[in-house]
Amino acid sequence: MAMDFDDKSIDYINTYCRDTLARSLRCDKDSSKGRILVAERTFRCGDRLFEELPLHLVAESPKDPAFVQLKRLSKLRGFVHAPLWYWAALNSLSGADCTGCSVKLTPVDAEKQQRLLMLFHPEPQAPSEDCKAIVNEFWSGLGPAAKAALGLKLESLLAVWLLNCFEHSEEPVGFSTFFLPAFVSHDCRPNCTLLAWPWDVFDSEGGGFRKSGILRSKPFVDLIGVFEHRSMAQQALWRASGLRAAAA
Repeated sequence: MAMDFDDKSIDYINTYCRDTLARSLRCDKDSSKGRILVAERTFRCGDRLFEELPLHLVAESPKDPAFVQLKRLSKLRGFVHAPLWYWAALNSLSGADCTGCSVKLTPVDAEKQQRLLMLFHPEPQAPSEDCKAIVNEFWSGLGPAAKAALGLKLESLLAVWLLNCFEHSEEPVGFSTFFLPAFVSHDCRPNCTLLAWPWDVFDSEGGGFRKSGILRSKPFVDLIGVFEHRSMAQQALWRASGLRAAAA
């Protein structure tokens, strides 16, 4: 029987867990929740399961000609979402995807894009009118088939950002996505806590992220707790916070 996309991604995620977490976690497929993370060993309440840097960061870029053009197009066409969402999708394209683009984008490598596309999103059947307009604007020289394929990928990446991102910065507004935390199952009675700490501050004058020097030099995610079906004690959160501060 051929593997579906989830099966292939589970194999990839488990290889990632093996290489980075010494097999302490594994990914499995739940009949009702889809892909989930499962503990492969016992964790005490308050233990740190892992920490991870963002998979990708994107922020508004008011001085970037491509972002300015996108904002203008968004206003003209009345896009459904704010320009930053489409900007995030555009800046998740690979170098090959950017071939023929009339503006300068910042492409990601193929593996980063592969990981982004593994995050939860409904598979689009066709690109939206918004994504079609963006492709027509920035890739006017492509043929119809190439435009359709690129529009479909852009639609997928847009959905990835809409459904899997954290707010990373406020001025300018920036989003971040994470890989492994995306597969932590949501539950009304959680047994672990996911904490996102954006310690990098966006330097609008310098045109990039600079280190804030607070606790840790880079943004990261902590997954803290025990994989049991009960809420984590508040004391464990305080204890874990103290451990993080002491380790900084």
